[in-house]
Amino acid sequence: MPPEPRQARRRLIPAGGFHVRRKVLVLSVAVVVVVATVALAFLKGPTLLPVLLPSTLTQTSSQTATTYETGPPLKVRINIARNPVSAGSTQVVIVTVTDPNGNAISNASVRIEVLYSSGHREISEGLTGAEGMYNYAWHIMALAENVGTFQVSVSATKAGYQTGQAQASFEVTAT
Repeated sequence: MPPEPRQARRRLIPAGGFHVRRKVLVLSVAVVVVVATVALAFLKGPTLLPVLLPSTLTQTSSQTATTYETGPPLKVRINIARNPVSAGSTQVVIVTVTDPNGNAISNASVRIEVLYSSGHREISEGLTGAEGMYNYAWHIMALAENVGTFQVSVSATKAGYQTGQAQASFEVTAT
């Protein structure tokens, strides 16, 4: 039996060439442009989109602002309620923040750091009230290592002012 003649295979691409319709070509180019724009926007960040799409779109972005100290310095005064104070007692530190003219500064951020004679640290942070005052009270445990000199450091900040700082100390005695 003679071998069967080969059947012609169908060509997927017509013999006359490959014709692309104009609409398909325009749509393909548009898709490539959109994909490239989105990729660029992710690489460049949100500042590129308003330039490319200037319309009524609104944009929300988070920004980090760097603030510089300007204006007059804050004046910080520390008042230690009891000096000396006995171990096992409560101590109170009153911080007053004013401007150079002596006017009370409300809503100033205050940080108090108390360094025990043993090396332990107590930290308190808060805002001044309408009178420019911030109070911090804490209990000093009746332990032998708590006897000695305690150092108090205070810093105060508020927008429009330079940071103010002050230091003080007090003695803790045995009970």
